[in-house]
Amino acid sequence: MGLAERFKNRLAQKDIYSKAEETSKSVPTQYMTTTQPKYEYEDIEAKIIDKIRKTPYWNEYSTQKQESMINSYIDKKQTTDNPISPTNRKELIDNIMILSKNR
Repeated sequence: MGLAERFKNRLAQKDIYSKAEETSKSVPTQYMTTTQPKYEYEDIEAKIIDKIRKTPYWNEYSTQKQESMINSYIDKKQTTDNPISPTNRKELIDNIMILSKNR
């Protein structure tokens, strides 16, 4: 007697997909987040850091100019359906500025 035969009756009686649908419907909307996933920020961050490290004269720019260039790059790369919030943008720029100093 195999495992499939042992659990055959249990699986036939139970609808395994109905519970998943019920739990997704029972989650209150207040707990659902609309923020961008962290990995998307890391992707943008990695691309910018790579670009900075390939620019030999990056340190010749002032800090304000560097922040301005990073900000404009983020504007070009972000998607319109999932924009980065101003607080997350500031945090992302600060992280990039810190990482750009560590060569």
